[in-house]
Amino acid sequence: MKTMLLADFITTRKYLVQQCALSAAIGLFVGIGNHSALLAANMLVVMLFVMLSISLLALDEQNGWQKFRLTLPLSRKHVVMGRYVSLLCAALLSLGVCLLTAAIMLGVGMAVPDVIVVDELVEGLSGAASLIVGSTVALCLVALLAMSLSLPFMFRFGMTKATRFLPALCLLLFCIAVMLSAQYAAEVEALLNALPTWVFGPAGLALFAVVALAVYTVSCVVSVKLYEKRDF
Repeated sequence: MKTMLLADFITTRKYLVQQCALSAAIGLFVGIGNHSALLAANMLVVMLFVMLSISLLALDEQNGWQKFRLTLPLSRKHVVMGRYVSLLCAALLSLGVCLLTAAIMLGVGMAVPDVIVVDELVEGLSGAASLIVGSTVALCLVALLAMSLSLPFMFRFGMTKATRFLPALCLLLFCIAVMLSAQYAAEVEALLNALPTWVFGPAGLALFAVVALAVYTVSCVVSVKLYEKRDF
């Protein structure tokens, strides 16, 4: 698995700095333009994670690394596990970059409030920081859940073919969500009203993280089984 992690790093290292710097610049531009560090952080954490993940997955098919790795003394299980750890590292990197970007914006907003206005500072620095950290961590976990659903298809069919199935899967999940929300409208409304105070709190985030990592682990196990049966 260490070999797989090292291979992923070598493959993508020239893109990491470029994508992180570009994403941070876009996040600051959007955040300053809308006077919101929260908007900058929320947009950035999803955008950067998706960019890093797609780059990592696409380079495999573009350069034929998948077939080449199978000629090395690496089991398919270790290939899958290594890729899952690489993507988890990409999620943590995205989270770190977005929080650093938000911190810079909050710091400059406090230092020169007449030049850069940050709406969240109305409630004080601690309130703004708590809201930004909670929402960005929650969004990062949501992105990780979405990746958990996508990866088994990618390991079974490849990224190019998997894109034919993923839109249908997303549409199916959306239809199920709409049906459930219509059937349990009162419960859904109560849950949505409780989300800002519960999910973004320490207990909610901890529970959400446990659930997301559990789903991610199950996804890894499924991907291992599917990848072992795949023909190249």
